[in-house]
Amino acid sequence: MATVKASLPPSEIFKAIDVSGSVNNKQIAKKLLEKIYPFSPQESPSCLPETYSFAKDPLFTKEEIKRMIQTLPKGKAPVFDGIDNQVVHIISLTSS
Repeated sequence: MATVKASLPPSEIFKAIDVSGSVNNKQIAKKLLEKIYPFSPQESPSCLPETYSFAKDPLFTKEEIKRMIQTLPKGKAPVFDGIDNQVVHIISLTSS
């Protein structure tokens, strides 16, 4: 079972952080994160090789998109985007 160390209330954390020289909320937030989670290069795992490029692989193939469009329920009301699923079906059939 993980141990939880006692934490200070937010008001005390802000008092403990030197925000002098910070000109905006982003800099203050960065200092706060550095105080709560100090950076240690030894603990920083590298999960991706530096040479890997996401541009090499498409996110979805055309076939995957076509299969997903075919599984959309027909006759349902449009969702928040206002686009009816039948419209998506028709567009996918004409763009093949």
